[in-house]
Amino acid sequence: MMTFAPMLQKDAFFRLNQNNQIDVQGVIAGTVNNLDGKDLVIQLDKNASIRASFDAKNLTTPEITTMIVKFDALESDVKTLKRILPNFSLPQNFNKLGKISYQGTLSFLFGDLIIGGRLNSNLGMSNLDIRFNEINRGLEKAKYSGELVLKEFNLGVWTNDNNFGKVSLEAFLKEGKGLTGKTADATLTANVSTFEYRKYRYQNANFEGRLSQQLFKGNLAVSDEHIQLDFSGQLDFTTSTPNFDFKLAVEKIDFQPLNLYTKPLTLSGQVEIDLSLRDNELTKSEGSAVIKELELKNDVYQHKIESIAFRSTFENGDTRSISIQSDVLDANLEGKYEFNQIINGLKNYAFTHFPAYAHKFGIDSLVTDIRTPQLRGNVKVFDTGTLTQIFFPKLDTIQNVTLNAAFDGNTEKLDVVLNIPKLRYDSINFFNIYLVPILSAMKGGINLGLDSIVLKNNTRLEATALIGDWFSDSLAFNFNYAPMSSFKYKFNIDGLLTPLDSTMFQIALDTTNLNLLGTTWDLSPNNFIHFGDSTIQVGNFEFRDRTNRRIHLESYENKGLTLELQRFDLDLIDSLWNYPTLEFSGQYDLVATAKNIFQLEEISAFLTADSLTINKDYWGKFQVKAFTENLQSTISAYARIAKEEEELLVKGYYNPAGYDAEKSSARVNTRQPNYFDLSIAAYRYPMRLLEYFVVGASAIEGVFDADIQLEGDPAKPDVVGKIKIDDAALTVDFLQTRYFIDNQQLVINNQKIDVVNGVIKDEMGNSAFVKGGLTHNRLKNLGLALELNAERFLALNTTKKDDSAFYGRGIGSGNVTFFGSLNKQILS
Repeated sequence: MMTFAPMLQKDAFFRLNQNNQIDVQGVIAGTVNNLDGKDLVIQLDKNASIRASFDAKNLTTPEITTMIVKFDALESDVKTLKRILPNFSLPQNFNKLGKISYQGTLSFLFGDLIIGGRLNSNLGMSNLDIRFNEINRGLEKAKYSGELVLKEFNLGVWTNDNNFGKVSLEAFLKEGKGLTGKTADATLTANVSTFEYRKYRYQNANFEGRLSQQLFKGNLAVSDEHIQLDFSGQLDFTTSTPNFDFKLAVEKIDFQPLNLYTKPLTLSGQVEIDLSLRDNELTKSEGSAVIKELELKNDVYQHKIESIAFRSTFENGDTRSISIQSDVLDANLEGKYEFNQIINGLKNYAFTHFPAYAHKFGIDSLVTDIRTPQLRGNVKVFDTGTLTQIFFPKLDTIQNVTLNAAFDGNTEKLDVVLNIPKLRYDSINFFNIYLVPILSAMKGGINLGLDSIVLKNNTRLEATALIGDWFSDSLAFNFNYAPMSSFKYKFNIDGLLTPLDSTMFQIALDTTNLNLLGTTWDLSPNNFIHFGDSTIQVGNFEFRDRTNRRIHLESYENKGLTLELQRFDLDLIDSLWNYPTLEFSGQYDLVATAKNIFQLEEISAFLTADSLTINKDYWGKFQVKAFTENLQSTISAYARIAKEEEELLVKGYYNPAGYDAEKSSARVNTRQPNYFDLSIAAYRYPMRLLEYFVVGASAIEGVFDADIQLEGDPAKPDVVGKIKIDDAALTVDFLQTRYFIDNQQLVINNQKIDVVNGVIKDEMGNSAFVKGGLTHNRLKNLGLALELNAERFLALNTTKKDDSAFYGRGIGSGNVTFFGSLNKQILS
């Protein structure tokens, strides 16, 4: 064709495809310069086919060419169109459209392009009615206006971002300029009917305003079931001093169903912002922001902040002041600094004076071309109310916390003073926590400590402190724990932390002033712990005291640790279990191992005691074993107390709150977090065990067998089991009567420990029939609900010595009921 019509050689399409075959069916009439085509079926390429009609004028003169093409069907893909069409240049993400099918019109009018029709692709369907002006000047300068409708368009594939899903919208464009990300600018009215983000389908969003890469100006409203907000204002980066000036009214944002937060959290409030940026950097903002009536709540807690005021100003050109004021806290930061340079200044300080430690945190060189920061600031937390529980349910309200800090990059001095009067986490109270690090050039110090800790069982740990002095890369430290209530738990440890090389560090303890558990210990002066890069090595770490107690620490295959304790006192149980009527004694040995201390994997413990004594009563040998693969796997445990034929055996497992079934290979019945399964078995075990817990009964004799199962939530376990009592006797103290029980069965459930066909005898051999037993609520709130029926039974056997006002010997018949708590029974 180009041979017989040389003028076609000027046409870019013909030049680009001069060696390709084009199959054409239909009617084409007119001159080369002015052609009409009807009922055309054109196969441009194996991947490009057209069914269309066209009317073309002035084809050989591009400046005045007009062409109107009516497509009954155009089927191809963007890659093919780029290959066969001249100047058909689109951004790379258009290739993701895959196979496209277009039905509509395509008009070239004096350099303008008008598209009107329906486009189907692998990513979804769109309706187009858009006019492109001056497209021959390139994508950066092209102008456009019109209407765009997207239906279920896959925005995630289009943007290569899995957070996004499909979008359906109707948009009207005006005064559009530029078709690249950098140059795009248009007045836009859009109604987004659906929009998927993080697998949530948003509905009913409307925008009206101007949109470009450097400007967002207009109104945005979202009215969805889980998010309702109104935005009005602008984010303007078009000038040398970018400006943020907008109002945002949030009626509700429900983060969990939006998949923006893993737990229930709802937010509402009013935001007003007027900020200007220096040098196009958000970190150099100047202006103010106000948040009013901010309300946060989850499924348990609710917190309202009346206002949060933020202000940023510059004085004398480079001295900056930032303040935050709110109901919860006040904060101020002032000086000569830039946010991104504060961290760089601290990095340079660390690299210069503490290179070994800096390397451990990935700081291997100086950051150049920075402005040395000089700043000081303070924070005062008044009262967080329930705000802390909303995000950290186990963390209680924080009050009266103060933080003062200053850093001078010129003198290389850092001062920090942090004080927390009280911190409560998961029923554990910390009092007067303080942190005071002071660093200057190549030396400094750190003081970290607290006055006391009160545990869940009211056990009090007191006066704990860590004091250190820095000398270049070496830290001389002292750890001190000095409880006023019990000298035997005192700790005083001095040591030195030094780097060995770029990856390994050493801790060595000073043997001259070593005090553990209230006594002085001997330790080899050549002791060491080497650690770093998932490696640990321990040498000469064996302690001995004057009573020949022994503590031995050694490394396990350079990744783990093994701790051995020998001849330690079981009175440790008294400090862990606050039960005043019990006093434990005896000596135990313990071997505890973590085969990987860095990952806390394969943790085991084995405790043995040849003699367990409670209140000076000997109960036999005591053993405890425990094992877990890691902190997120099942904890298996076993305990045994045995003496001659007497045996008490407890074994089972516990899935901790952070349990992950994929990280646990233990074979268990239930694979759910915070779940335990425990079996208790007793054989010929002494009934006198009850004397430690039951008030009002004494001289308890006899034995019992037991088979009890506990499982479920530790706070409210399910209980089932049986107990058999043989050859038992006890004295009811306030009656001074002695009763005898033999071959008696008890059944246990979540509410009762019930007698089955109960019979008891008095010291004269008379019988009484018993109904009921102990009451409880899943092992809590133990009580008594017992009924006796007898024809003749000893009910009172006191003397004047027992009660001078009312005493004697009473034998009778009738019905007697005991009820109430174990500490206070009522008889009727």
